[in-house]
Amino acid sequence: QRKRDGTGTISTVKGDDFKNIPVSNAAQALQGRASGVDVIRSDGAPGAPYSIRVRGTGTINNSDPLVVIDGVPSGGLNDVNPNDIASIEILKDASSSAIYGTRAANGVVLVTTKKGSYGDQVKSSVNVYHGVSNVLKYLNLLTAPDLAKLKQEQFTNDGAPVPDVWKDANTATQRTDWQRALFGTGKTTNADVAVRGGNAKSKFSLSANYFDDNGIVVNSFFKRVSANFNSEHKIGSRIRIGENFLYSNTNGNSPDTRSTQAGLLWSALRFNPAIA
Repeated sequence: QRKRDGTGTISTVKGDDFKNIPVSNAAQALQGRASGVDVIRSDGAPGAPYSIRVRGTGTINNSDPLVVIDGVPSGGLNDVNPNDIASIEILKDASSSAIYGTRAANGVVLVTTKKGSYGDQVKSSVNVYHGVSNVLKYLNLLTAPDLAKLKQEQFTNDGAPVPDVWKDANTATQRTDWQRALFGTGKTTNADVAVRGGNAKSKFSLSANYFDDNGIVVNSFFKRVSANFNSEHKIGSRIRIGENFLYSNTNGNSPDTRSTQAGLLWSALRFNPAIA
């Protein structure tokens, strides 16, 4: 969409605004940078999707905005490497998003990736970072001896006989701290390389990215391998032709950590510490 086609409210976030921030998702880069746009992450699992609401929730059904990457409707912002983004534009009202029809009822997120420049020498860039994350504080939970003692007191106070299982020495033996067994050290690795340039009649951009995020919860991870290629060529003074190629392969595992019934975190807090 050209700027003259937009007559309504548009918010723009430039790629330079978050180029030095280690964000895993383009939606994360929008947080706090676009007025009237709420960006909320469903949970802290690696690769967890972000909920984007443009001027609030407008329907009881799907309220996600339409995502358009380089002019092509896309499945989501997880498909693009944040370091490949030149700008993100959010079309907020009906007049600015009218050209996309009913699909734009909840707004439009336009993502423009970086491109080469005419008459510019070939430039390459490499960006690599690695980080770790750990649990800062654990909850104080009952040990196996304390649990067995409290159970015995419970039945005694109720005037009921204490079941043999709570008298057994094995039940009062501490074997596993399930809270600490669940958490480990999270590691995040990102590497991307880009080559861009052009001459008087052509320009191109080629980039590749590898992102690997292992969460602090055991066996939670998100991986993305992506590649982006685009070029444009002048034919005469009025005709330009070009193409955009985007490849993205994502893989991940996000255990349920929110449910108070079957959620992994809640289960770890209430598991019997006498179990090995």
